[in-house]
Amino acid sequence: MARVALLIGVSDYGPGFNWLPGVGKDLVAMQRVLQDPEMGGFTEVKVLKNPDPLTMQVAIATLFNAQTRQPDDLVLLYFSGHYVSDRYDRFYFPTRLTCKNPNGELVAPTAIPANLVKNIMNESPAEQQILILDCCADNSTFVDGWTQNPMMGNLQQQLGGIGRVILTAGNTATECSHKGFELSTYTHYLVEGIETGAADLDRDRTISVAEMHQYIRRRLGETSTNLAPNIHAFDDPQQIFLAKATIRRTALWWLENAMLNTAIAAQSRGTDDGGTDWEADRQSTVAVLTSEMQEKTVEDDRVQLQPKSWLGAVTLTVLAILGIAYGATRWQDLRQLSMSETIAADTTYNHQVPTVLEHVNTVWSLAFSPDSQILASCGNDRAIKLWSLKTGELIRTISDAHAGAIWSVAIDPGGDKLISGSSDRTIKVWNLQTGEPIRTLRGHTDAVRAVAVSPDDKHIVSGSSDRTIKVWDLSTGVLLRTLSRHTSAVRAVAISPNGYTIVSGGADNLVRVWNLNTGQLLSTLQGHTSRVIAIAMSPDGNIVASGGNDNTIRLWNLQTGDLLHTLKGHSDHINSLAFRADGQVLISGAEDHSIKLWNPRSGDLLNTLSKHDEDVYAVAISPDGKTLASADKAGEIKLGQ
Repeated sequence: MARVALLIGVSDYGPGFNWLPGVGKDLVAMQRVLQDPEMGGFTEVKVLKNPDPLTMQVAIATLFNAQTRQPDDLVLLYFSGHYVSDRYDRFYFPTRLTCKNPNGELVAPTAIPANLVKNIMNESPAEQQILILDCCADNSTFVDGWTQNPMMGNLQQQLGGIGRVILTAGNTATECSHKGFELSTYTHYLVEGIETGAADLDRDRTISVAEMHQYIRRRLGETSTNLAPNIHAFDDPQQIFLAKATIRRTALWWLENAMLNTAIAAQSRGTDDGGTDWEADRQSTVAVLTSEMQEKTVEDDRVQLQPKSWLGAVTLTVLAILGIAYGATRWQDLRQLSMSETIAADTTYNHQVPTVLEHVNTVWSLAFSPDSQILASCGNDRAIKLWSLKTGELIRTISDAHAGAIWSVAIDPGGDKLISGSSDRTIKVWNLQTGEPIRTLRGHTDAVRAVAVSPDDKHIVSGSSDRTIKVWDLSTGVLLRTLSRHTSAVRAVAISPNGYTIVSGGADNLVRVWNLNTGQLLSTLQGHTSRVIAIAMSPDGNIVASGGNDNTIRLWNLQTGDLLHTLKGHSDHINSLAFRADGQVLISGAEDHSIKLWNPRSGDLLNTLSKHDEDVYAVAISPDGKTLASADKAGEIKLGQ
């Protein structure tokens, strides 16, 4: 039995439709949980972002292919984007070319009609089919969910079939903001239900499609959202297994939520006096919980559990240990971490992975893919290399990718493009999956020293030795604006998580803050006494870290420009900086051959790693926080966990 999925997202459209930048994050999150063997357990998960009509049609036909699918296969099609219909209320899957005419009507040939997709699904022998539509209906009026909407009332008729379950988000016009720069509301709870196991409502260690729908409805009911999710099925959706739910993962999620509620209550009553070591209590409690879970573990993942049980008993034990005032400290930590970014705070990366990754010359830059599966590297040998983090093997080498040294690489948030900047004065955009070039951006008059991609997948920002910063349209390669206030080479650029701000560092010893959309210089941060080589932004967008040839790292408040901390510990030039996804750790790499881990809130040094025999020029942390990559002058790349 195969479990295969196709995830389609459309953020870019033609005239008549709003841009939906959060779609890329929907795809990344869904891919992560579905392909995880301990969660979705899908054997194949393909992602398609902003396709043209033919590409989308071929991908859907391939997914349900009657020649390759078997009756016991489970096939899942997920779509994130606008809800699109014509004057006859016929539903269409939009593409990046989808647009409206001057009368506001859909130009039908630019989208894929639902009846075509239905025919493809009907011809497939796969007897279990799941269709998830997280669509933003910005021109519809909702009464009580999809089934009463005049545009969506016949959705089941247009797409339904035997063995098929359709889940819909039911987004109203006021909820279109759910596809802003963050994960959409519906997909957030969908991912949460799988990732935590909390959607396993009957505690049988599996999550059915029906349970997932019930879980999402319940979670939405706890908020003020106007989403009205619905489920359409000809057969019993309780029998279609969507994901696994391990006992320990589910129990820990319930534990965290119970403790979060008590923490909020304690803070509101003022009963948290700060006199308890909440983290020590938490670790002790989790140890007790883990022991309880191990005693309850059974061999068969699908054995029905009795409801009496472990969850209530353990939760009561935990509550008795911690009391009602669990503590605002832990509560604040939880607020900083999203469900997809819960990372062990005690990770030190001391364990070196015994894998040999190397270039024939200095490695200048490293970048992880959003799913933490691929590491990209580049350097003086003019090559870009892509490595599998799962196997440690070289996936692909793009030889002679540029005519000169490659100073910087970045992977877009959607995970399908790689961007490189070189001393040959060009920026290149590559297909991450195939290694094929997409386009070359020309405009700089000297070496391109740094590149970054905006979180909304719309812009490339580049910094050059020609003293300028340039902003490009990622999808077209068009130069949008040039920023020219540095008086020497621009060595580093970073973009804030909300996509509104650029921060640059230059050989003029300055850090400058810009408005990405207008090019306006917002502020200049002064304090470094030598060239600024590295810039990093904290995940919450509040802190800018800068480092350089004065051997110091400076932490700034982005909003006020105030200097928060000056970190001293390296004895030579600092070449690279990276924040961990939870914002708890800042990593630095320097020419003293060392890598240091810092607490960005307090400025304290947490750990020093001495893995390299040469100058360290690049550091990067995987989005899941599990792997630290570093590279040096000799071309060696080392991985720590």
